[in-house]
Amino acid sequence: MNPEEVSNLYKSNICSVLNTVTCSLTQYLTKNGEFLLKIAPFQLISISYFLRFHLQLKFEQLTDIIVNDTLKNNKRFEIYYFFFSPIYNQRLIVYTYTPSNTLMISLSTIYNGAN
Repeated sequence: MNPEEVSNLYKSNICSVLNTVTCSLTQYLTKNGEFLLKIAPFQLISISYFLRFHLQLKFEQLTDIIVNDTLKNNKRFEIYYFFFSPIYNQRLIVYTYTPSNTLMISLSTIYNGAN
């Protein structure tokens, strides 16, 4: 198999694995060849754990965390977590939100890079 075929096979594998948990996901879609998962804040720990340790995903690195302050609505902070699977050379973005008066749970128990 050439690298493009392997990449397409892995992407279809991600879709099938994510379909098993879509009942708990708000939305997922592909953008520029990367996956964007939109989740509720209370799902962050369980989804992150699933992404890291599932044998067909192995998103072992949390590469970045970005927070956007919207100032306009009750879901004031948009939080983006960027994950990387070095085994499969794939990237994934997990998006969630939080109101201004709510604390977010840290991923430092799952990813050392979140500390």
